[in-house]
Amino acid sequence: MLERVRIRHLRSAWLSAAAAAVALVSLELPLRAQGNAIKSIKTIGSSVEITVKSANQFDVRDEVVVLQIGSQLFSTSRSPDDGDASVLIFVMTPAQFDQTSTGDPVSVGWGSDGSSNRRDFGTLDKSILDK
Repeated sequence: MLERVRIRHLRSAWLSAAAAAVALVSLELPLRAQGNAIKSIKTIGSSVEITVKSANQFDVRDEVVVLQIGSQLFSTSRSPDDGDASVLIFVMTPAQFDQTSTGDPVSVGWGSDGSSNRRDFGTLDKSILDK
């Protein structure tokens, strides 16, 4: 009988752990489902352009939009030629790009420090440069 109680307790503990894992995954899925992505990284003349695409349009505001890669902030940006409001292109020098690292977190926000209404874009993969 004691063995059955132990088995029930173990099953109960296992089910609780499984439920907790499902809850954590459920919280993570909306973050992945945001649909934000780095679309491309290209060398254009003497600049590097990082194109980001969001599931939601970028607002036109009376404040600067900022790309943050790791601790680096980049505020030179433009809209694509087709005017797609869910896409922004950030421009930097090759030297600035060299100061970033694969794996750095990437986000876009507003204000001088990019902290207002921040959107996450995953991590930087420098291997996609010019691909």
